[in-house]
Amino acid sequence: MPKYAAILSFFGIPLAEYNHILTPLMLISMVATVISLAYQAKKYHFSYFSTILAASACLWIVGARYGLENIELSYVGMGALLVSIVKNQKDLSSKKTPCCPH
Repeated sequence: MPKYAAILSFFGIPLAEYNHILTPLMLISMVATVISLAYQAKKYHFSYFSTILAASACLWIVGARYGLENIELSYVGMGALLVSIVKNQKDLSSKKTPCCPH
């Protein structure tokens, strides 16, 4: 980031702060992920483990990032969110759908 700031400032372009845009976008994507996992769990009669793990991970990320201001702890939450998504994908791929006759 400092390299980009130096290059941009050389050309007279100030480095913009995008945190006010990225934070709401991150929160919206977290909510969409949890809602999607809950919908899939209900539709395919899965366990809600992935949904609960994803919701907990999202709360962990927000708390670690904005409450404690600890980036390392937010990485733990990101890892848990990734695990919940991978587990849900594994559940979806193992779900056998009946073949429809033509």
